[in-house]
Amino acid sequence: MQPPSVPQAGPHNDRVTPQATPSLLDLPLVIKAGRIALVLLLIVVSWLAWRTGPGPEISTGTDKFDHLAAFAALAVAAVLGWRRPQWTFIGLLAYGVLIELVQSQIPGRTAEAADVAADALGIALGLACVAVAGWWTRRR
Repeated sequence: MQPPSVPQAGPHNDRVTPQATPSLLDLPLVIKAGRIALVLLLIVVSWLAWRTGPGPEISTGTDKFDHLAAFAALAVAAVLGWRRPQWTFIGLLAYGVLIELVQSQIPGRTAEAADVAADALGIALGLACVAVAGWWTRRR
């Protein structure tokens, strides 16, 4: 139920409040793809962060840029799938902290506050990219 100050459509009132122009990012297929991508990305990022032995190296060449890129991708997928940018930022930042806490307990791995800072920048970048894309698709 809407607040009384907003006119509601009904038998005696045919006025309705205008809706925002929908974005292509609001399509159900995009939402589902975002959710699937987030789950897959969480699996891959967790495996890369918590593996103990050598494995395939997936890297941009710079550790901090790896964090930034991974968390930007996670943020894009999360906000496309659930449309909650504030919770996306908080949840993914908590995940970044969890990664560092677990890494501090894995032999041969270390935890770094700078990694969490790179994660935060990546999340902000991912959210900004989705915001710009949403604005761009509503311009049509």
